[in-house]
Amino acid sequence: MLAKRFQFISLIAWLLLTALPALSQSEETCAGVLKDIRLKQTVATAGVWANSTNSYGSLRFESAEMFKTAGSSLSDDAPENLCPGRCTASPRPRIVFRSVPSKFLDRYRGKANCEEHFAVTTKNPIEYRKTNFASIEAINTWFSDFSQGKGKDGENLYQRCDGLCSPQYTTIIEEKERGSYDVHAQVVCGPARDKNDNNYNLELFLRWTCEKPRVVRGPDTNL
Repeated sequence: MLAKRFQFISLIAWLLLTALPALSQSEETCAGVLKDIRLKQTVATAGVWANSTNSYGSLRFESAEMFKTAGSSLSDDAPENLCPGRCTASPRPRIVFRSVPSKFLDRYRGKANCEEHFAVTTKNPIEYRKTNFASIEAINTWFSDFSQGKGKDGENLYQRCDGLCSPQYTTIIEEKERGSYDVHAQVVCGPARDKNDNNYNLELFLRWTCEKPRVVRGPDTNL
């Protein structure tokens, strides 16, 4: 009897030991896996008149529309089978908004400087972290000023991305508790944009983070 009990305990121990590496590997697979789901993309003009009048198709108008879509999409559920294996999607997505010039110049004054900035900031973007925005509209207002070199952050950016170099923006928005929002702006300082084209490519994504499987506890049978 004791021998059979010992064999049973040994079998359980072996099963646990062989399962642990698989669970650990699953958790490692989950960690750091990001999934971006595109919500919207468009092309917008940076023309002065169109933006001063907030016309349809202007950078100002289309960016505001993107941010509105972002606000209404934060409550979306993650698509099925989004994450690999037994991983699960994060309870809430982040919003990713990208704004990049459509065309760039081949020849321009200060090209070497912009190429140097581009090489550095592609690997290590210029970053700005802002917290406690009360609404998506407030974020849009901040970004509009920031991307035009206005305000403390905008002035700082234009000093760091100087000359004819053009910023390329990735703005990550995270909803916190009680309806406040944090913003993480990442900027690549790139080559001079072609102002004869004068357009920007805008993209909006929901970003889901894959996490290790959640443990679901059953009812306590000892009660």
